[in-house]
Amino acid sequence: MRGLKKKKASEYVPAKAVPISLDMITVLHAFLDSPSGVEGFSEASRMWFKAVSSFASYGMCRINEVLTLTWKDVSLRQYRTSVVAPDEVIEYGTYALFNRKTAVAEGRDYNLHHVSKDEMAINAYMHLCNWVDYASKTKGHQWRDEDFVFPALTSISKKILKTKDEATGCEKVSIGWGKKMSEQAFITLLNCIVRGLNRDDQ
Repeated sequence: MRGLKKKKASEYVPAKAVPISLDMITVLHAFLDSPSGVEGFSEASRMWFKAVSSFASYGMCRINEVLTLTWKDVSLRQYRTSVVAPDEVIEYGTYALFNRKTAVAEGRDYNLHHVSKDEMAINAYMHLCNWVDYASKTKGHQWRDEDFVFPALTSISKKILKTKDEATGCEKVSIGWGKKMSEQAFITLLNCIVRGLNRDDQ
């Protein structure tokens, strides 16, 4: 029995990452667009989260793959003629990811297309274009090749998660251009959104 216990104790089963479902992303996006979401989360954090979450789901990417994406690896608003309907012009985007386990050493290119209305929450192309336009037109950012497409968000309050305060801790979140967003900071933002959603349902 002692040997059996030692064997069981030595066995380690790593936790498997479970992607957020389409239904859950839809709920999170709907909350961010609600009056409570608009009041509790800065516009920058809402636009950023919708773009990142939809991109990760659409591209089946790990969060660290999305957060390390740079501007030179993305191309938006490209056009081509539809193979099925020659009179139809399709708008799309492309992106390259590196260091994927299934990718070749020099990276791999992927396409971004619009999706059906019932999958709008994971319309990564639309949300990415919205984020880029917001950064460029509203924030006046001039994109450079080495810029992170999804830069760090600053002023996210982690302490608020341990309180019963009605504040979300994300009211004053802003963009830290040139800085990489950490996975932990993304998780904190996600937890703040879920906390706000749960409070809104009470």
